Amino acid sequence: MRCEEVQQRLSDSMDDGQAIEPEVRRHVRGCAACTTFERDCRDLDALLTAGRAGAPLAASRRQIGKILVVAVLAAAAVFVLALLPFRRSAPTPIPKTNPPPQVVPFDPARDLVDRTSQVVETVAMAPMRQEMASLASDARSVTRSLLSCLPSPPVGTSTRTVE
Repeated sequence: MRCEEVQQRLSDSMDDGQAIEPEVRRHVRGCAACTTFERDCRDLDALLTAGRAGAPLAASRRQIGKILVVAVLAAAAVFVLALLPFRRSAPTPIPKTNPPPQVVPFDPARDLVDRTSQVVETVAMAPMRQEMASLASDARSVTRSLLSCLPSPPVGTSTRTVE
């Protein structure tokens, strides 16, 4: 058995006033930690009984634990309630105003560069793109023609079709 299990059984048997099981008793004899735990439990029982001075023990360890948990939760609730008046409200958003439109001053050099790039695009680049597309189409058709003349694909080439 593990020490945690033995200590739980010891605590349960003392709470219920039952005899300690033989298996638990054997473990306690061979384990220093469990022997100390059993002695501490017996000392606590003696203190609780002496504190009552002959009155029946009103609360077991479990009941004392439950009372402590309830007390801690109650203290936490009181603390939270005490802080409620001090809570901050959400900040009021600042209304946004539309910024005034930016007036771009006339810049003759920038205007010249913009117009020059437009002219280069329409005069030089567009025809060059058309010529490149035409050359690519011609290359594909020549490749198809050459491949159709071959009896079978040459060794080491792929059988991929040309688009």
